[in-house]
Amino acid sequence: MKAGILKQSMALVLSVMATFASAAPDSVDGDLVQISMVNHAHIEIAQSSEKVWQKIKNEIAYGDKFVSDGFVVRQIKDDPTAILGGIHIELRKDGKVLDERIAKITEMDEQNQRFSLFATYMTPPFEGMTVNASYYLTPTQNGVRYSLDAYAQIYIPTPEGANPQKQLADYIETATKGAQQYLDKVMRETKKSLEAQ
Repeated sequence: MKAGILKQSMALVLSVMATFASAAPDSVDGDLVQISMVNHAHIEIAQSSEKVWQKIKNEIAYGDKFVSDGFVVRQIKDDPTAILGGIHIELRKDGKVLDERIAKITEMDEQNQRFSLFATYMTPPFEGMTVNASYYLTPTQNGVRYSLDAYAQIYIPTPEGANPQKQLADYIETATKGAQQYLDKVMRETKKSLEAQ
C-alpha cells in the first residue's frame, strides 16, 4: 500500500503535465511563456492529528516516501538558502537520471501542524518547473482535515495563431482539472492508508 501511495504522491504534478509540452527556457526553439496552475485538495481522516502530522511530515518534507520507491534522497546541508532544511531527490536507471528535484522547506510550524515546500524540477521534460506547496491539518470532531495547496509554474511554447490568450486559458483549465482529479485520488489513498493503521 505504501509504495502505491508514494507513486501517486510523486506524480502529483508530473502525471498531469506529462500530457502537455512543458519545457525549460533553453530546451525549446522559439519563445516560451510561463504559466501558473493552482490546486487545492483536502480530505477528512479519522485518525489523531499527531499521527497524521508525523506521517506526512516524515514522508513528504523529509523524503521517507521517496526512498521507499527507489529514489536517492540526500538532506541539503550546504545550501545557505535552505534555512529550514530540504532534500535533494534523484532517481536513476541504467546510469541515466530520470527524475531530479530539490525541495526546500520554507515553513515548519509544529504548533499549527503546517509545513510548506518549494520544489525545483531539474530534468526534462519538467526542467524549470517550480511548485510551492503547503500541507496542513485542522482538527475535526472525528479526527483531522488534511489539506494541500499547490501552486505550480511551468514554461510552455508561446501559442501561435488566433487568440493565444484563449489557448493559454484552455491549457491551464485542462491541466488544472487533471491535477485536481489526481490530487483528490492521492488524498483518498492517503486517508485509506492512515485509517488502516
